Amino acid sequence: MKDGTTRFFEFGEFRLDARKRLLLKNGENAQISPRIFDLLLVLVQNEGEILSHDDLLDKVWDGAFVEQSNLKKSISALRHILGEHPDQRLYVQTVPRRGYSFVAPVRAVGDEPEAVYLRETHTEIIVEEIEESYEIEAAKTVTLGEISTAPQLRRSTAFRRKTLVIGAAVALVLVLSGIAVWFFRDRGRAKFSFDGVKISRLTSFGNADGALISPDGKYIIFASSDENGASLMLQQVLTGQSARLTPPVKASIYFYNFTPDSQYVEYSIDNSPDASQNGYFRIALLGGSPERLSSSPRVIAPDNTHAVFNRAKEEGVQVIVANLDGSDERVIATLNSEYRIWSTKWSPDSTGVLLALRKLVPGNIVHYVVEYPIKGSPERIVVPEMEKQITSAIWLPDKSGLLLCLREVNSEARQIWQYTLSNGQFQRVTNDNSSYSFLSSSDDGKSVVTSVHDGFSKIWIADADKMDFHSIKAGANGIDRVGWTADGRIIFSAVVNKVESIFVVDAGGSNQRQITKGDDGLWLAPSVSSDGRSILYASTRTGRKQLWRVDMDGQNLAYLTNFNDLQTIRGKLLSDNQSVIFQGYGRGPSGLLYFQHADGSLTNLTDKDVDYWDISPDEKMLAYVARDPDSRRGKLFIRRLDDSKILQSFDAEISRETHWTRDGKTVTYVVNAGDQSEIYNQSVSGGQPKLLARFSGERIYWFDWSMDGKKLAIAKGKDINDIVLMSPGQ
Repeated sequence: MKDGTTRFFEFGEFRLDARKRLLLKNGENAQISPRIFDLLLVLVQNEGEILSHDDLLDKVWDGAFVEQSNLKKSISALRHILGEHPDQRLYVQTVPRRGYSFVAPVRAVGDEPEAVYLRETHTEIIVEEIEESYEIEAAKTVTLGEISTAPQLRRSTAFRRKTLVIGAAVALVLVLSGIAVWFFRDRGRAKFSFDGVKISRLTSFGNADGALISPDGKYIIFASSDENGASLMLQQVLTGQSARLTPPVKASIYFYNFTPDSQYVEYSIDNSPDASQNGYFRIALLGGSPERLSSSPRVIAPDNTHAVFNRAKEEGVQVIVANLDGSDERVIATLNSEYRIWSTKWSPDSTGVLLALRKLVPGNIVHYVVEYPIKGSPERIVVPEMEKQITSAIWLPDKSGLLLCLREVNSEARQIWQYTLSNGQFQRVTNDNSSYSFLSSSDDGKSVVTSVHDGFSKIWIADADKMDFHSIKAGANGIDRVGWTADGRIIFSAVVNKVESIFVVDAGGSNQRQITKGDDGLWLAPSVSSDGRSILYASTRTGRKQLWRVDMDGQNLAYLTNFNDLQTIRGKLLSDNQSVIFQGYGRGPSGLLYFQHADGSLTNLTDKDVDYWDISPDEKMLAYVARDPDSRRGKLFIRRLDDSKILQSFDAEISRETHWTRDGKTVTYVVNAGDQSEIYNQSVSGGQPKLLARFSGERIYWFDWSMDGKKLAIAKGKDINDIVLMSPGQ
């Protein structure tokens, strides 16, 4: 490698000045962007060496998240600047499957005194110049509770005496005047800057989720639940004082937004046993009774002239813009069932709607951000397609870029990133083990709030006749499912180092072994086969999530489902070790139940979305939880597997997994209310459910009965959801 202090490098017709960051071709300045210059400098300093893709990304992009396609485009741009034809490799050589190498001979030249070049002129003047330079500070990555430092303008002042011609002096005055106008104009405009960002938690009680900040930046609202039900909470940013904004309801509160004048909040209530409580409402920010609205859940534009809302259609969903009174509807986007909308936001100038989308493509799932103008122009892709999941996207106030909640492939935690439109680069804002969601910003961009999630969980075991639970030393945060093997061990999946894997452990907590390697994606939903000898789980290793079978020792991995238009959520492998019942989405409503028979044929078991379900030990009965389409109340349905006729149904607001007991006579389920969690048994012959256990302060996530029915394993813990305020530097 050439000495990093070397200033000049010469190769072919070119001369590179590392200090002044100039590239000269035959003595003339060659136009080159700062990023491409960095790429060229690294290649030249490592003349003759093969630099891998990762080496170049680390050295040139310095920790910023970029796709490898950015590197390929940058190499192509560099070759164009150097004048290479497509069939030439005079300077940059591609080494297949390894990287790139600078192959032209390079001569390192020592530092030279700067020369002043003057053209002959009739009049010369001496200019005492104050030279203001604007430099880009390097990005820094920090840990929990801090923020990365992104590019920020920095002024440095120096005095120099130069001999200039009048024409040059005039040009200099014009340039400096332009910089001054730009600088002082920009100082008056709010910009989101990572330099000097202040981060503070606005809540600390662990039960706050889905935060939004008011357009004027004075208030936040968030959802919270306790033993009385769900409510919207209002908190003043300046004082930190909070109060209940809406009365508690035994239902779900979602799709809430401030009106542009920060005077009202609109919100939806669903799944209430009392149908009169369901609907779309508006409430005054500083008090009053909720007012039922006739409109659908919507997001109002910042200029208070239009609203955007979604309308479900048989083939998918329409995104519609209309006047506030509902008139003049315009469909700006029609998305089929292959799409899912993660977030909907208006552009700051009210001219377009920003959608974060998930799209199913052959063999894969991609995510991207698109802006749909409300009239005139076609849609514009803002963030290109990627495998990394984008769950929330908001514009920066000047539309120079976006803030994103982004989750890496195979990673559980969502982090906040900034995406800059001008160069297509991602810059990390947060870098910790928490997970962030629900980004929102005040109109001036000076305040951004987001929800932050942490949690913990453990596995507990009890004798069925005593319910004397004790914890075992197994697992980690993010436990997803527990199950029993035929020989009395426990399987579960858990998140370790931000990725999810499947584990097996003795009932006493010893001899824990890892079955999968963490490259199957998330929400593996492992379950033990009916004979207790195999594990069925969902994996994205082939692109779309499909079901795979593996032995208890991690051997004999094989896929059981292979659909191009259907993705699995969770499944159960029957005793023939081939037939599988699973829940999937992609055909009609999401969450339907399907039966894939041993011969590969497929049968629909339900025509409605199912929350939880299980197959009886004799594989003849199906129990599932769904909502009654009329009352919207939760119900537990019992039916035969080979007959769609409902044998029994029970009113039950079931919160978590449903399992048959091993005798096939009762169904066990969990009800979570506030910080209390209860386990019930419901006899399939009828009668009232029987309370088996109650826990306070923690929630039950998953449970299962041992194969002999003598023990019960549960995973219980606590979700900690709070609100974070980010106040950017100026």
